[in-house]
Amino acid sequence: MVRSSTRISHQGKKNYNEEGAETADLASSNELKVKKRKVAHDDDEEPKTSCGKSKAKRRRFSKGRLQAFLHLPLDLVYEIFGYLEPFDLLQLARTSKQLRSLLMSRTSAFVWKTSRSNIPGLPECPDDLSEPQYAHLMFFTGCHVCGRKINGIRIIWNARIRVCKSCNGKIFEQQTHFWKYEYTSTPFAELLPFLPNGNAPGYVSSRFSALEKEWKTQYHNASDKVQWVRNMVEKRRAIDEHAKACEIWQDELLRKKEEKQTSIIDGRKSLVFEYIKQLGWEDELLKMSHWEHVVGNQVDVVRVCQKPVTEDALASLNGFIQRFMEETRRERLVRERDAMYKKRLLILNDIIRAYAATIAPTAPFPTSADVFKHPMVRSIIETTPPTDNFTPEVLQPIVPLLPQIDLHWQEKARSQLFMMIRTAAPWYVFDEQTVLDLATTSFHCKRAGYQGCSYGGHIGHPDILMHECARSDPFSRENDFNPGSAEFYIRQFLHEVPWNYRRELDFDPVQMRILTDVVRMCGLDPTTTTRAEMDDLDSIFECVQCNDERHGRATMRWWGVPIHYRNHRGHSSRGEMQVIMLNERDAAKARLGMLEQEQKRLSEYSFHLASSLVCNRCGAQGNFPSTMRHVHSAHGIPDPTMDDCRYSHRPHYYPQDIFWLWPPRLISQQLSVVVMPSEGSSGPQDSMEEDSLETTTGSQSSDE
Repeated sequence: MVRSSTRISHQGKKNYNEEGAETADLASSNELKVKKRKVAHDDDEEPKTSCGKSKAKRRRFSKGRLQAFLHLPLDLVYEIFGYLEPFDLLQLARTSKQLRSLLMSRTSAFVWKTSRSNIPGLPECPDDLSEPQYAHLMFFTGCHVCGRKINGIRIIWNARIRVCKSCNGKIFEQQTHFWKYEYTSTPFAELLPFLPNGNAPGYVSSRFSALEKEWKTQYHNASDKVQWVRNMVEKRRAIDEHAKACEIWQDELLRKKEEKQTSIIDGRKSLVFEYIKQLGWEDELLKMSHWEHVVGNQVDVVRVCQKPVTEDALASLNGFIQRFMEETRRERLVRERDAMYKKRLLILNDIIRAYAATIAPTAPFPTSADVFKHPMVRSIIETTPPTDNFTPEVLQPIVPLLPQIDLHWQEKARSQLFMMIRTAAPWYVFDEQTVLDLATTSFHCKRAGYQGCSYGGHIGHPDILMHECARSDPFSRENDFNPGSAEFYIRQFLHEVPWNYRRELDFDPVQMRILTDVVRMCGLDPTTTTRAEMDDLDSIFECVQCNDERHGRATMRWWGVPIHYRNHRGHSSRGEMQVIMLNERDAAKARLGMLEQEQKRLSEYSFHLASSLVCNRCGAQGNFPSTMRHVHSAHGIPDPTMDDCRYSHRPHYYPQDIFWLWPPRLISQQLSVVVMPSEGSSGPQDSMEEDSLETTTGSQSSDE
C-alpha cells in the first residue's frame, strides 16, 4: 500500500535543477507502484534434494525495495542518514534517481556534514568542492577517469583526482626541463599539480593538462591579469594546504587500519601457536629465539590467518608444522655444535700460543689443526658432554704432551720435505741429516707473487714449517672439509689447516742450481755450506743486466738472488740473468743502504706495518720507531738496533731483495759475470773441480 500524506499530496512537481529544491518532495510526488509479492502457504510442498532433505530456497533480489524508504517523514530519513558515513551516502545516492535527487540537493548539505563528523580526524570540506564531490574524492576506491576499481590507484590530492596507471597519460602530460619558461611572466605554473615521473630520462614531471588549458584561457581573457594571478595563487595555496592535511589523514588512517588488521592476525596466530604446542613442539619453540616472530611470519601461517582460524584450517598446517619444526630443530643442533666447537677450539688455540711463547722465538710450532690429530686432544674436545662447562682446565692434561706433539709434527713435516726433494730432483743424492740446513736447499710457495704470498720465492728450513700459506687458508677459499667434522670447524673458526694440506709448497731444482752457483762464487763448498754460514759471510751480489741509469745498480744478498731470478725471468728483454759478487768496498756501502732502506720502510705509518717488529726481550710489538723507543725506555738499551728485535711474521719474512746502489755502472764497463743458472750444473753434489762456472770475461773485474 502506498502511504497517504496530505502534506505530500498537495505538493507540486519541482525542477531538479532549481537551486535549493528539496529532492525529497520531488521524489514523493511520483506515485510508486509496488508489485505484490507471492506469499508462500504452509501447505506448499518444499523442494527436496536427492537424499530427501529440504532444499533451501534461494532468495530472489527484490528491485525497488528502497523506494518505499522515501515515504518516511523527511526528518526521520535525515536522522537515519546522519548515522551513515559519507561513502555510504555516496553509494545510497547511486541506487535510485529519487535518492540521488534527495542527497544531491543543496538542502541536504547538512546531512553530509553530519555524516563527515562520524569519521574522526577527517579534514573539513574545501571551498572548491561540494560535499558529494569531497566524499567521492575521499572514499571512492576506483579511478575517476575510467571508473575501474583496480590496484595501483593513485590519489593526487592537490589535483582532486584518483587515477590509475593507464589513465595517467590522458590527463597528465610529460614535459621537459624547459616547460616552465613558457610561463615566466606568471607564477601559477609553480602551483600546477604534479605527478612525479620516476627516473624517466629527459622528463622531470607531468602537468594536469585540463587545468592548464583552463588557466591559459582564463589568463588570456582576464582584464586585470595581475589580480587574476594573485587570486589564483591564493586559491591554489589553500588547495595545497588542504591536500597536505588529506595526506596526513590518509597516512594515519592506513596506519590505524594496519594496526587493527595486525591485531586481528596476531590473535589468530596465537591459535596456531597453541596448536603447535599441542602437537608436542612446545619445548622446541621455547628454545627458539623470537619464536613467535619466526613462526608467525611463515607464508603458510600468514595465509591461514587471513581468515578466521577453524579446526580444518589448523589441520591443513600439519604437514608444514612437521617439516618446519624438524628443520628448525636440525638448525638448532647445528648452531649448538658450532658454538661448542668454537669455544673449545679457541681454548686449544690459546694453549698452543702459550706454549709457543715458552720456546725460542724462531722455533716452529704446530697449528691447532695438527695438534688436534693427537688422540687425547681429539678425545677431550669431541667426547666432553655439551652440558659440562668446558674451561681451559679441561685441556690442561695435554700441556705436558705439547713438546712431544711438536717434535712428532716436525719429524712428519721433514719427511714430507724429503719427499718433495726426491720428487722434484730424482738425481739428487743427499743426506737427510744435513740437507735441510744447506744453503742450496730452497723451497718455494706456489702462491708467491700472484695469490697474496709476497715472501714465498725462497724459503729454507725451519722457516718452511712456519710459512703462512702452508698453515692457513685465505678467507676467500671455500671450506671444503666435511661439514660437521672437527677439521671443518678448525678451518671455519681459526682458518687453520694441517701443514701443507693444500700442497702449496714445493722444491725448485732451478733455485738449487742458482744457489749452488752463488755459494761457489763465495769460494765455498755447496755440499756442506749452511745458510747460517752464508748469513755470517753476508756477501752482496749484483745483477748486471738490471743496471739502470735512473735507479742505479741492482744489488742483493745471497738469498735475494733466486728471488730476483723469478722477477728477472719475467722480463724477456733483459736476456739471461748475469750476476757478479761485489768487492768489499761496494758491499759495505750496499749493506748500509739496505739497512737504511729497510728501517725507512718499517717506519712507515700503515696498518700492515704497525706491528711488524717484536721486542726480543718481552714480545712487545710495533713499527721500527716505536720498537726502538720501547727497547730504550723499557730495557735500558742506550742505542738499540735491529738486532734487538725480530720480524713479527716469524720467521718467514724477507726484506726487499733489491737495493739500488748509486751510481750506476758505465755501459762500456765489462765484467766477469756468472750466468744464472750455469749450464751443466745439476746441484751441489757436482764437485768444484769438475764443474766450472760459465763466465763472460771482460777487461775489468769487479774488484778492479
